[in-house]
Amino acid sequence: MNRMAEPDMREALKPLLRGQDKDALVDFLLNSAMYDSSLAKHILIAFSDDVQSLLHHWGSRLGTAVSQLTQNSFGEVCLADQGENVIEECLSEIDFAIHYKRLLYAVGLLKVLEEATQTLEGIEWNAGEVRNRMEALADAIGTVEIEDEERLQLVQYLWEDCRDWELGLHVLVGLIKGDEEIECVRKAVEEDDSLSVFWISLLLRFALYEELDVFLSSPGCQAFWYTIAIEDALKAGSYVRVITLSQRALERFSRITSWDTYLYDASIKAGRDDITRELAFRYAAQGSFSHIEMLKKLTEAEHWDAVVQQLMEVLEKNSQATNTYARFLCQEGKTERLMVLVRDKPFLFDDYYDHLLPRYTAELKMHMTEYCKTLISHDGDRTQCKVLVQKLLLLKDLGWEDEVQSLRGYFLGKYPAKRMLKQELLHARVL
Repeated sequence: MNRMAEPDMREALKPLLRGQDKDALVDFLLNSAMYDSSLAKHILIAFSDDVQSLLHHWGSRLGTAVSQLTQNSFGEVCLADQGENVIEECLSEIDFAIHYKRLLYAVGLLKVLEEATQTLEGIEWNAGEVRNRMEALADAIGTVEIEDEERLQLVQYLWEDCRDWELGLHVLVGLIKGDEEIECVRKAVEEDDSLSVFWISLLLRFALYEELDVFLSSPGCQAFWYTIAIEDALKAGSYVRVITLSQRALERFSRITSWDTYLYDASIKAGRDDITRELAFRYAAQGSFSHIEMLKKLTEAEHWDAVVQQLMEVLEKNSQATNTYARFLCQEGKTERLMVLVRDKPFLFDDYYDHLLPRYTAELKMHMTEYCKTLISHDGDRTQCKVLVQKLLLLKDLGWEDEVQSLRGYFLGKYPAKRMLKQELLHARVL
């Protein structure tokens, strides 16, 4: 859509146009439209009552656009640039129709666009961006100030003809108002549970939280209903409500990660340190070091030793959290437990040897010598040889010359025909 005139220009043109003869203005617009197809189209949108022909035109254009496929650089089937451009034009036209309060046309075009783009499932295109734009336009329709008669006409059209259309229901949420209309929807929901998500959105719009809570407590409640309510509360900055809804959802359904995340973020913003501590410990036990730091920040100094003991016990049993456990032991100065861990997992030596020396020098020499012997095999490739050589260089830097010579002799004796090993040793000046 062309950029609109600046406000100063509009104000300058207004008295000029109002002073002209109507027929002269009509002739001027007709002549201008002959040379500017977009102007002709906008005149039709703004003033014509025959929107069906316009919708038919767009249905045909969009049908052609979504069939124009190509391949991207990865060999994936995707929508051609021309098709993307047509969709963008359609979105701009919906925006233009909303601006001129031609809402029936805007809704009809939204429906045509959604139906056309549904055929692109599995094809690469900017679906997410377009979807967000379509939803934003649908929200905009609900905020336009129009006469109540027109609003009711649009509500009736959407309710009777588009109840199976997702964006149509989305628009309805913004258009419905008044107890009588809400009661009408309430009765419809009692008869048709497929309208449940629409009903939840309507309850949220009117802040009917008590009724929403009752609805979420119903036997037929589905997990994603809670997600809708939680995300709405999060968007509104109602963190206490996010906490309440998340806790209820977690009590009722099996654990869903996103709810934990919502609860954690909301508890921080609401200053609920008790909830934050509990969740931080849970995440820390799963191997998240950043949550260990949060936990320490929220724990009083005299209680931290007890928390450290608990964390060590759970992290020790979590094989997926080895690196976090080692880092935690190092941070808390638990050298003996760190040494126990390195005995079992000698690959940690490279990152933590400086915390274990010189106290465990003799034991580490023995463990690392035996560990190095496992790093390559008869059928091992050059990568294994490089890893071994890097380990030998580290031992050499630590001043463990006797161990390096012993290992070099061991490998050359065990793998005399392994040329790549000799090459890597020579390249690193270990041979």
